[in-house]
Amino acid sequence: MQKTIFVLLLFFSIFSCQNKVDTKISKNDFNGKTFSFIFEKQENEVIIDFNDSTYQTLIGDRWKFDIPWRVKHHENLTFLVLENRVSTIKKTDATNFSLLHIGENDIPFKMSERRSKWNKKDIYGTWIEEVYIGKDSTDFPPLPPPPPGISKIKTWPPNYTISEDKILYKHFGATETEIKITNNAEFISVDFIDSNLYNYKKMLWNIKFLSDSIMIIDRDLIERYDASRYTIDGFREGKITLIKID
Repeated sequence: MQKTIFVLLLFFSIFSCQNKVDTKISKNDFNGKTFSFIFEKQENEVIIDFNDSTYQTLIGDRWKFDIPWRVKHHENLTFLVLENRVSTIKKTDATNFSLLHIGENDIPFKMSERRSKWNKKDIYGTWIEEVYIGKDSTDFPPLPPPPPGISKIKTWPPNYTISEDKILYKHFGATETEIKITNNAEFISVDFIDSNLYNYKKMLWNIKFLSDSIMIIDRDLIERYDASRYTIDGFREGKITLIKID
């Protein structure tokens, strides 16, 4: 009888330890991870992507980059400091947190980790849009000629070569620009000058599916400027399938 009680106590002790949430919070809980911020009243989705000492945020389709953050401990309280915004924070489980923003009006909200669904390294490589597969350039309406100083040698099909922090677009000549890829490989922010259309583009790629050979994205043209720097409203281009060729 005593042996049976001992075994039961040992079992429940082990089970309890396995299911206990470690409530301690450190920088490692956020660094290199992507989170959703969830408010009671929320018009746009808020996504925070944490790096070592800075973070980038996506609110709706608007990015902000390289904003400082840190975790601060004081007595029995833990604070998450995002630039000049301070919130108390508690861990509710391994991937979720409860926070209270301290300000003129205290605002409760939650953080939930957006875990990666695929391998980020599969993004790297050279991609062409599926619409160009097996097609000749004459199958599409002609684009305006490139501006002076831009090579008239046209690459067909147009393609994107993506590395860890850059994208190279080849069509008329080559246009390379820096990009931001979220830690969970869900979003890519792209800003580049499209010499074919004489304008600057700010785009957001939302990756819906990724393998080592196929990437499906929702591509938003957030805003663009023509040669006179006139702002043209953005629009959603919709779902686009890319095929990896290298």
